[in-house]
Amino acid sequence: MTDVALIPAQDAAIADRIREEVSRQLEKSKQDRKSWAEHPLLLLIVGFLLTTGAGSLLSSWWQYEQWARQQHYRAAQDLTKERVAVMTLAAQSIAQSFTAAEDVLQLSAWEWRQGSDVAVLKERASNWTAESRKWRTTEKVVVARVAAAYPDQETGGFLDGIITARKQLGNDITNLLALEDQKHRTNADQKEIADTSRHALGLVNSVTGRGGALRQLIAHMVGETRKGDQLPPPQSFWRWLFTS
Repeated sequence: MTDVALIPAQDAAIADRIREEVSRQLEKSKQDRKSWAEHPLLLLIVGFLLTTGAGSLLSSWWQYEQWARQQHYRAAQDLTKERVAVMTLAAQSIAQSFTAAEDVLQLSAWEWRQGSDVAVLKERASNWTAESRKWRTTEKVVVARVAAAYPDQETGGFLDGIITARKQLGNDITNLLALEDQKHRTNADQKEIADTSRHALGLVNSVTGRGGALRQLIAHMVGETRKGDQLPPPQSFWRWLFTS
């Protein structure tokens, strides 16, 4: 009976020792993990990874933003240069063409004596022909470059009005030169010359005169060019971190 009663007591003692050993091992494992996590070498490695990784990422973002800003300003400068070049081309070509017509109109409006060395209609008519031939090519170039550099409709509208006036002026000058080339002119011819000259001169003044379409075109192009210079820089990447 005594031996039978001792068996449960021994089992209980063994179980207690086992629980104590398991608890001790668990506590030791916990302390080992804690000490390893706080080890200076591990902290140094983690700090290095965080510093180099985050630093490289921040540096890359900063470099990209600087590159994007440089590209933005460079594109704005290139656009401004192109717009100034287009503005100069349009002003010069339009002025030259209308000036050649004005030279013809001056001799058509006033009677110069034959053989005058002051002005010869034939010479000015020849200059008009050369400028007209040049204008036919330049007009296409100006229209294309204006459309590319100034995509707004208002700029194109100003230019279309000037081109239409130039076509009408070309018809007037052609008719005037044909009438002036006649040896015998009737009173009706003289009246047609006067009316055509008056109409052509009105076209010249409407484009190149004070407050004319050419000045309006250039003023508008200057305004559009300044708008391009004042465009805001590209938005920063960091806005995503500070906006809700």
